[in-house]
Amino acid sequence: MAAETSMGAAASGPNVQHPNTGFCKRNAVNSWVSRTSLFFCIKTNILSAPNLAAGDENGNNAPANWTAGTVPVVQFLQVLPASRNDWMANLDVPKKQQILEAAQAAILAKGFSATSIDELIAEVGISKSGFFYHFRDKTILARALLERYIEQDDVVFDRAFDEADELSEDPLHSFLIALKLLAKVFDDMPNGHPGCMVACICYHEQLFDQEVRNINAKAVLSWRNRFRKRIERIAERYEPRINIDLDDLADMFSVVGDGGIILSRVVGDKSLLPRQLLLYRDFVRLIFEPTQVSDKP
Repeated sequence: MAAETSMGAAASGPNVQHPNTGFCKRNAVNSWVSRTSLFFCIKTNILSAPNLAAGDENGNNAPANWTAGTVPVVQFLQVLPASRNDWMANLDVPKKQQILEAAQAAILAKGFSATSIDELIAEVGISKSGFFYHFRDKTILARALLERYIEQDDVVFDRAFDEADELSEDPLHSFLIALKLLAKVFDDMPNGHPGCMVACICYHEQLFDQEVRNINAKAVLSWRNRFRKRIERIAERYEPRINIDLDDLADMFSVVGDGGIILSRVVGDKSLLPRQLLLYRDFVRLIFEPTQVSDKP
């Protein structure tokens, strides 16, 4: 509230020194509807004028007509808000997060090669220096995107399996419940599954260094390990009705999942992915569920 009052005071006349910053601005700060206004986020540490001139983490440099010595830190963001609410919504999301979200959407839609840094900075509303503050190059960006995607997938898997374990202590029934919950998650996506970052990296792995490729391989192997542990628990209680490699059965989830994503996007039917997962669920049940003994002679 104090910051808003100070901004109002600064706007009362040209060349008025801002009381919180020591900055002197020649032109008054305009209203929220101004598409070139400067807004202030008061923070708690100290920055010197040279540091501000060098630019902040969003790539914003101090305007040439502002002068100051060492001042209480004010991080200013040059934004182009359509409204006050739009500006406040963007302010709540760190720029690094905005870059990752914009990059993931673009890359899943058209691939790494077709996604440019210029496109991302235009989408987020930062300068190139702001982008390179967070990501030195597209390889670093790919690494961050991949790690973020894997973490998000782990959260989805953990929630599904935790909820399934609460509903049933039987390892087979719990596994079947989890698969049904995952199918529902994908079915509830309004536009279908947006795509798999692991697959995108695989298709264009020549663009990335060995570390990115290693992270990608580790992700696939971690999915195998997660499902293998579940299937092992099932096999300890229920003897498989056919001879089957448990690693292969665990990998089958990834095969069905990525294949279902591709199929649903090519055909334009978002229900295909959850339907394929339910078929995988039925296959697992047929392998392990005991044969019902008929009472009839």
